[in-house]
Amino acid sequence: MTLELLQAGSPDGPLIRLFEYGPGELAGLRDGCAALAVRGLAEFHLHEQSWVRAVGGVRLTLRAADRDRSTNRRAGTDRWFVMEYAPEGWHEVVGKVDALRRGPDGFQWLASDGVVPVLLSHDGRW
Repeated sequence: MTLELLQAGSPDGPLIRLFEYGPGELAGLRDGCAALAVRGLAEFHLHEQSWVRAVGGVRLTLRAADRDRSTNRRAGTDRWFVMEYAPEGWHEVVGKVDALRRGPDGFQWLASDGVVPVLLSHDGRW
C-alpha cells in the first residue's frame, strides 16, 4: 500500500491517498480500524506498518477518540497527520474498507472533512 500526500495538482487537494494495495494490505488496514472501533487500540501508525510505503516522509496516525475530529495536521508538523474518530466513526471506516475488499474497482473517502481528506483507491484515482 502506498501512502502519499498530494499537496497540489488536484482540484480536491491537498489530500492523502492510499493506493496500490493488495488484499492483505486492505485486510491490515481494516483490522487496524476495527481495533480502534472497539478501543482495542488507542493508535495505529499506518506509516510504520511493514506493508505501507510512505512517499516523501508523510505520516498518518489513526487514533481512537471520544468524538470525531477527522484528519488534521499533528501540531508543529507539515507531513504528519492524525485521523481521529469515535468508535462509530471507525465502524464506518471499516465498512468503507470492506466495500473495496469485495471488488477492486472504485474508491472510498475514508475522511472527507478536516484539514486533509483521505482517499482509498486501488489505482489512486477518484
